Amino acid sequence: MQMRNWSPYSAAVLQLWLTTLPAFAGAYEDAVLAARNKDYESARSQYQSCALDGDERCQNNLGLLLLHGLGGPADNALAVRYFAAAAAKGQVNAITSLADCYEKGNGVPVNLENAVSLYTAAAKRGFHVAHESLGSLYERGLGLPRNDVYAAMHYVLATQKVAGGNNSYYRQEFDKAKSSLDRLMVALSEEQRDRVQELARNWPNLPMPSTEVARGTGFSSTASPQLPNAALVSKLSAATILVIGRTKKGIVTGSAFWIAPGLAITNKHVVEDVTDPEVLLLRPGSSEPLKGSIIAATTNSEIGLLDLAVIRSARLEGLVVLPLTAATSPLTDVVAAGYPGFSTDLDKAFWRRLSSNNWTAPSIVITSGQISSIQNPQGRAEVLMHTAQIWSGSSGGPLIDRCGRVVGINTFRFSDAKKQEGANYALSASALMIFLRDKGVPFESMAGNC
Repeated sequence: MQMRNWSPYSAAVLQLWLTTLPAFAGAYEDAVLAARNKDYESARSQYQSCALDGDERCQNNLGLLLLHGLGGPADNALAVRYFAAAAAKGQVNAITSLADCYEKGNGVPVNLENAVSLYTAAAKRGFHVAHESLGSLYERGLGLPRNDVYAAMHYVLATQKVAGGNNSYYRQEFDKAKSSLDRLMVALSEEQRDRVQELARNWPNLPMPSTEVARGTGFSSTASPQLPNAALVSKLSAATILVIGRTKKGIVTGSAFWIAPGLAITNKHVVEDVTDPEVLLLRPGSSEPLKGSIIAATTNSEIGLLDLAVIRSARLEGLVVLPLTAATSPLTDVVAAGYPGFSTDLDKAFWRRLSSNNWTAPSIVITSGQISSIQNPQGRAEVLMHTAQIWSGSSGGPLIDRCGRVVGINTFRFSDAKKQEGANYALSASALMIFLRDKGVPFESMAGNC
């Protein structure tokens, strides 16, 4: 029999040690049952009790209730503290929850390096949700080099095993990974698909990835140097177009830009009420309008959700295309371009040209600023808050960096007349690229920092 040397702990130290032991199973199970019955207030109280007793499962689940404001007010910062406490004990769900907070900036500043590290740690323990998240980061080029092959590899690993059995959350994440995998595998070449399977067999012992993209889902090239103002103005003037459509209430206008020969993108809310099957696309330097038809669009145009529409024209050549990039961060210098309604209305030369059947686009409006924040409100589409001024009619216009690459599509603006405050928002190019790949729409992309 082994002999142990016991130390004379004080009652206070013994009590402290006891409080670090996991709570008994009943407390956790009671809280889970309350949450399943959507009695979130009771679940929150019970999770808090066993979380303070040191149960890492309770700490993670309490963090989720705090993050989503269930059973009481939301407190993202406190949620992060509970996730961190549970993650320190190796609770795999909490590791992934903490990674998600770093990815989206919930309760902590966005830190993609931390997000990748935590997702990887959870993935190495076989957690399929973490693999799905790593696949998404590779596919969007966020925190990792844009690589559709490595993205597909993680989606494969995510679909091999679903932790949690019939748990609806795990099943939902599995379905997301399966849908993403099916979409990517169709676009990958046969050689790339074989490589995906080989990588999945050897993960995590893999070489550092370079940039690999699927056929028809955008092609990558190295970043160009920063452009002088005159070159940026020239590029934006040639690539940004005025969209005109007819609705039951009259004429509607908005902005758009070329993403590929004969393909332009705008916001869905610009064209969703159009009654004619075609819209008119007006370009600088051309007196004849192009007719365009909408070939793909998001299901809605709510603020905070994807709000996009692709327009196809008959013209394929001689168009200036803007490449997309996921490489952006707060304080990135940006330039916005478009055709705000007040500017178009006041452009008398434009209206004089129209009266003589000259459909040359009016003067483009260009503003500059910086990325203020990268946000993902309530897990919806990623948006960029920026200081480059936009107005009604700017919707659908490009937001580019100083290298001439699109980092977002200007979509909406919040304003408070009483406080004289306002904020400009663009859907991120990352969200835009995922939408285009989903729809099989080609585009040009550029990796690397500007």
